[in-house]
Amino acid sequence: MALIARGGGDFKPAPEGLHEAVCVDVVDKGVKENSFGGSAHKISIVWEINSLMDDGRNFTVSNWYTLSLHPKANLHKVLKAWRGKPFTPEELNGFDLEKVIGAPCRVVVEHSEKEGRTYANVTTVMKADRNNIIKPSGNYIRMQDREDYIPPTPAAPERVEEIHEEEAEEEIPF
Repeated sequence: MALIARGGGDFKPAPEGLHEAVCVDVVDKGVKENSFGGSAHKISIVWEINSLMDDGRNFTVSNWYTLSLHPKANLHKVLKAWRGKPFTPEELNGFDLEKVIGAPCRVVVEHSEKEGRTYANVTTVMKADRNNIIKPSGNYIRMQDREDYIPPTPAAPERVEEIHEEEAEEEIPF
């Protein structure tokens, strides 16, 4: 049986700008290699935004993060800005990311182009505007609940400590 891949079709990225959003998924991406020759445990956070596609469904946007609450980690910074408060020492010992599913926020979406395609990138996440909170539409199916979902291989316990040390060396991208 042939396995045929085709071009991107008529994909339309989410519009640029500031959007009211709500988290609809946190996806474990497993341990991924990075451009420095190391590897780190990654997750993806998925949001629905208040802009609609041509078919009436909400656009979804997402961003990948290293699974770390080290103060220099992007995930730590995003969650702190989203919550509008710092983490307690207890939360830093283990924060359940499932708590953010259903949580409202605001996101800034910017477009970038690669190989002739336009992509919508979440560049900023911040605390929700209490006057414009949106709720999940119910149209998004969490990755873990999809029929074809294959969970990633878990990181080896001895690798976890090494991953957190690498995260401390991560450069701030701006």
